[in-house]
Amino acid sequence: MKMIKFDFFKRLSLVLFVLPICFLSCQEDFLKEQANEHVIIPDDLVDNNLQLKSEFAKALAIVLDEHQEARSFIKNEALKKFDHDYDVLYDLIKDEKLNCGLTLEEMLSKHMSAEKLTQVKEQIPTLTIFVPELPENSFSAEIWETDNDAPFVGVRVRYDNNVPMYDAMGNKTILPADRIPTYPVLIIKENERVVASNEASSLGIMSRSIGGQKFAFIDSVFDNVSQRIYQGTLVTTTDNITGVYEKTTTDSRGNVHKTVVPESLRKILDAYDVYNGRNGWQRDYIYYNLTPTRTQGPFHYNIKECIMAFEMVGNADACLAKISDQDGDPRRNGNNIYGSRRGGGTYWTDGEFEFKVKVYVGNKNSFGTELISYFRVNPTHLFALKYIRDRNNSQNMVITGVNNIRAYLETPLPLFEWDLETYSANVKIAIEEVDATEVVKQAIETTSEFATNFSFSSTFGAKVKTGLQFGASNKETRKTTYECSTTYGNDELGETIINFADDVIINREIFGKPNYDGDTPRTTVGETSSNIIEGTLDFNGKYQTGWYKIFIAPVKMN
Repeated sequence: MKMIKFDFFKRLSLVLFVLPICFLSCQEDFLKEQANEHVIIPDDLVDNNLQLKSEFAKALAIVLDEHQEARSFIKNEALKKFDHDYDVLYDLIKDEKLNCGLTLEEMLSKHMSAEKLTQVKEQIPTLTIFVPELPENSFSAEIWETDNDAPFVGVRVRYDNNVPMYDAMGNKTILPADRIPTYPVLIIKENERVVASNEASSLGIMSRSIGGQKFAFIDSVFDNVSQRIYQGTLVTTTDNITGVYEKTTTDSRGNVHKTVVPESLRKILDAYDVYNGRNGWQRDYIYYNLTPTRTQGPFHYNIKECIMAFEMVGNADACLAKISDQDGDPRRNGNNIYGSRRGGGTYWTDGEFEFKVKVYVGNKNSFGTELISYFRVNPTHLFALKYIRDRNNSQNMVITGVNNIRAYLETPLPLFEWDLETYSANVKIAIEEVDATEVVKQAIETTSEFATNFSFSSTFGAKVKTGLQFGASNKETRKTTYECSTTYGNDELGETIINFADDVIINREIFGKPNYDGDTPRTTVGETSSNIIEGTLDFNGKYQTGWYKIFIAPVKMN
C-alpha cells in the first residue's frame, strides 16, 4: 500500500508539474503566433525583386574588382547621363563588347547563373546601375578613378531604409539608413524615368524611345538623348519701358560684375515697366502687347507659362521625409534624419528627385484639359544638408541638420500657352513626387471664368484681345469637366491656383542665378576684372501649399 500510495502521489506531482509547463508552452506558442501576425507585410509593400537585385549586385561587385575595363565602361556610360542622371540602363549596355572581347553580361555570367540573368531581363527590364555623388567630393562619376577604385555595390530596396552592400569578395554588410558613405559605391535600382515600351502605351506615355524601341522616357524632361535648343529675339515697345536688363556691382577687390537677364525673360521686365503704378495685367502685355495706350493686340504663341523655381516649405525635416518616405512613417531620431525614397534606399542611392506637374486648364467647350509634365531636382539643390563624420566609422557621414533652399530649374519647364480666348483666366496646378507608374483616372467638375473681349481685326488680320483685363464686356462663367489622373504611390504635395491677372514679378530686382557647381552665381568669365553673371528675377511667390512653393512665369520659347 505504501508503495502504491507513493506511486500515486509521485504521478500526481508529475502531472501538476508538467501541466503548467504545457500551458506556458502553449501560451508562448500562441503569443509567438500573435506576434508573427503583427509583422506580416502586405504584398504591395514587399520588394519582390530584392533577391534578384541582390544577386546581381553581388556578382557586379566581384566583376568590378576583377575587370578594370568594366569599371571604365560603366563610368563612361554614366557620364552620358542619358536620363539626366548618372544612370546606366543595364539592358542597353549588357551586350556591348569591351576591348577584352567580353561583354558585361558575359563577365557577370561567371558569378551569376544564365537563368538568373534571364530573369533580370524579364522581371526587371529597367534595372539600372547608378553612380551616386557622395559628400565632401569623396566619390562621383566625374572623379571615379577606375584604375584604382573598385566600388562596393549597394541595392536600393523598396520599403526599407537600410542599404545592403556587397564587397569584392561578395560579402554582405548593411549600411544603416542614417549613414552616407564617403567611399566608392554603386547602386542597383529600378529606373523611375523610363519604362519598357510595352508599358508605355498602357500608361499613355508618348515620348522618344531608346534602345531600338525597347524603352521610352516617361516624359521628355528626362530625355537627354534628343537635343532641343530654343533661340530667338523679343519684340518690345517703348511704352514706359526702361530697357534695363542688367545690374552692375563692384566687389571689395574692385572687380566689376554684371548680372544680365537672359533675353527670354526680358519681356517680363518690360511688362513690369508698362504697368508699374498703373492698373493692368502684366500678362496682357507679355501675351498680347497691350498697354494703357494700345488696347488691341493678337496672341503671341511663342510664349509659354513655365516653372522657373521650386522650393519645399515648412519644417525641412518633415519635407525631406515627405518626399523620401519609405519604411513606415517618416521620422527623426535624435540628431539623425531617417527616411528614404519610396521604391528604396536613402536619397543618395537614387540621385535626383522626380516631380510630376499636373495643370488643369478650363476650355470653353466645357471639357477641361489635364496637362502633365515632369521636372528633376538634385537633392542638394532642394535641401542644404549638414554632416559630421561618423565616430564609429570615419568612412561614413551622419546627417545632423537640413534646411529648405530654392531650386532654380536649369531650363524653365514649359507648361502651356495662356490664350484667354481658349483657356480660363485661372488654372490649377498640382505637384507630386514620383514613386510609381500605376495610374487611374476620374472625372471631376468645376466652375471656370473666361474672357469674352475678343474680335477679328482687319489691321492685324487675326483675332485680337480688345481692352485691358476683361474689357468692357462681362466675363463668362462655365462649368468645366476634367479627366484627372492619380498615380498610386506618389507623394501628393497639394494644389495651387494661378490667375492670369497675377503679377509675374513683384519688383524689378535682378540677381544672380545660383551656380550648382558651387555657392556663387553662375558666371561666364570675360576680362580678368569683369564677370558676366546669368540673372534671374523676383518671381511672384504666392503659389504655395503646405508642402511647396512654385515660381511661374511666361517665357519666350523661340
